[in-house]
Amino acid sequence: MNVLTSSSIGSLAGSGTVNLGTHTLILTNANSTFSGTISGSGGLTIGSGTETLAGNNTYAGTTTISAGTLVLSATASIAAASAVKPTACSTYRRFPPRQSPSRRFPVWVP
Repeated sequence: MNVLTSSSIGSLAGSGTVNLGTHTLILTNANSTFSGTISGSGGLTIGSGTETLAGNNTYAGTTTISAGTLVLSATASIAAASAVKPTACSTYRRFPPRQSPSRRFPVWVP
């Protein structure tokens, strides 16, 4: 899937490749697991619900968690260049909770 403009969808499930280009993909009702790859210089926003990423994601834009939960499974990663911005009503979890040196992410704190 190529994201041609900043777009909103309910949730992202299954596998495959999502190319963000320079755009932001907004998940308005995230309640799925995506085991594919998200790439590009764009970003990802979790609007509500719980989205689990289980693949090796290389997108470099900001990951915003507005009012929901982003879970990275034990095999998942996002690019170190992607800042994670949780808001007051959101959660960012990693399973297992320990992080290897190659999977440390910058976290923005308001």
